[in-house]
Amino acid sequence: MEDDPGLLMYSYPGKYGTFEVGSRMYPDPNGMEITGLCTAAEGLLVTTESSVFLITPSSDGLRFRSSTLSTNVGC
Repeated sequence: MEDDPGLLMYSYPGKYGTFEVGSRMYPDPNGMEITGLCTAAEGLLVTTESSVFLITPSSDGLRFRSSTLSTNVGC
């Protein structure tokens, strides 16, 4: 998002391009700028300059969650 470079906006799982109110998240808890996105078998990898996060579906399958993979390596 140009106005908020740390924000990730996602579509409804399984319905690409269908956005719901509140379908946004900050993968980095500090809101650092997202510098890269890459698909992986486990989910979506999101990078900042100094961190890597894995985005996976939440347990209810309606939203997504972010897990920190590294705070020392980024892109």
